Amino acid sequence: MNSTEYDMDASPFIENERTYTPVRFLAQALGVKDESLVWDPEKKTITMVSDRGAKLELTIGSSKMKVLFGSPDPLTIYMGVEPVIRDGRTYLPARFIADQFGYKVSWEADTQTVILKK
Repeated sequence: MNSTEYDMDASPFIENERTYTPVRFLAQALGVKDESLVWDPEKKTITMVSDRGAKLELTIGSSKMKVLFGSPDPLTIYMGVEPVIRDGRTYLPARFIADQFGYKVSWEADTQTVILKK
């Protein structure tokens, strides 16, 4: 991201033509502080709040992402893919999250690299 490479202890993967990234690494790369990333194990929801106040809520097994930008009424975005849990780790479709936080997302096919630019 912005010329900085991030190493992860869990590998991203491609499924249904989407790149899935471990939630914590994606959040950190997008500038989400640890205290602004919340996992609710009962509801299986992930809530992320950007430094600009954009709030995203995603649910494991649901292709809907709720987006709040200072309004009490969330915008619902249908991603066509769902967040998943694999080997005890939560993965999110990278493009949808990065787009909502104002990043330009590109894909380098030769190296299978996701590139994020603010």
